[in-house]
Amino acid sequence: MKILIAIPTYNNEFTISLVIHKVLTTGFDILVINDGSTDKTFDELNKFSKINIISIPKNYGKGNALREAFKWAIKNDYTHLISIDADGQHDPAEIPKFIKQIKDDEDCLIIGSRDFSTAKIPFASRLGRKCSNLAFRLVTGISLFDTQSGFRVYPLRLLTQLSNKDRYDFEMDMLLNAVFLRIQIKEIKISSHYSQTTKKSSHFKPISDSIKIVKALVYSLFS
Repeated sequence: MKILIAIPTYNNEFTISLVIHKVLTTGFDILVINDGSTDKTFDELNKFSKINIISIPKNYGKGNALREAFKWAIKNDYTHLISIDADGQHDPAEIPKFIKQIKDDEDCLIIGSRDFSTAKIPFASRLGRKCSNLAFRLVTGISLFDTQSGFRVYPLRLLTQLSNKDRYDFEMDMLLNAVFLRIQIKEIKISSHYSQTTKKSSHFKPISDSIKIVKALVYSLFS
């Protein structure tokens, strides 16, 4: 196995360095995709010498950034890509959980199912996740706890079809592609960290972006 940790980032100057520091302790190669940041994110990235960086001059969205990461990983012969968000919501210390699951089944797509049981999780985030989970089950017949989680493992050898979505609906579309390609989807429990800094650093809009995700699912029924 050859594993790449991919971190898409857009205006995460307050969180990106800490995320990278934590990921570096895992010893895996890191690719950061700077998606047209206009704050000091690029200055933060320049503090690190042991990471790979793709800089996109204009903000095209998380989906486009991940698609560039996939292409880069495949070109450089990686077998698996682990995506993790740059806003500090995910804990890189849980990456070994994903590695263990890869070793058990290297051909599955793995989702880190976030713990939403704490009171700090915004109601809009809870509602958005429930709606996208329900829509995914109605479309595919598969029940998942967290279709919106960005902490995932993608088996690159099997994912021969990349989504053409540019924003947050990319991740849902990749789940649909996995179902179409008969790739098994598994979930592992992970923690979720919400703070004021995380909220400011996240660009996901729970209601409007969830609506876009559900629309993409509904569209897939008729395409």
